[in-house]
Amino acid sequence: MLLRNWVAAGLPSGEFWPITPGEITVILRGARDRIQREAEIAKRLVYAQAVLNSHAWHGPRRMPDFDRFFGTARAPGSARQTPEQMMNALRDWSAKVSAAGLPEVH
Repeated sequence: MLLRNWVAAGLPSGEFWPITPGEITVILRGARDRIQREAEIAKRLVYAQAVLNSHAWHGPRRMPDFDRFFGTARAPGSARQTPEQMMNALRDWSAKVSAAGLPEVH
């Protein structure tokens, strides 16, 4: 069953056998999350296209401009994390995982 799920996730079958069951679980969960994220993006794109088509057909003068319709990738005024902030966040996350007693994947 795991191998079937592995292949269904689009992963090469040759990479399945040398890894541990824990690694398989983590990788399959990550693949599942990616597939769900891609499906959500596709649904949002289809909806956005339908809304824009409706504006274009029924009221082209009311057609929103790109930035107003889609917004920006980040909130205005927010800055990217510095490498130091990223490492601190990773350390904090790692400490939380260790404190939770979750099994490590090697």
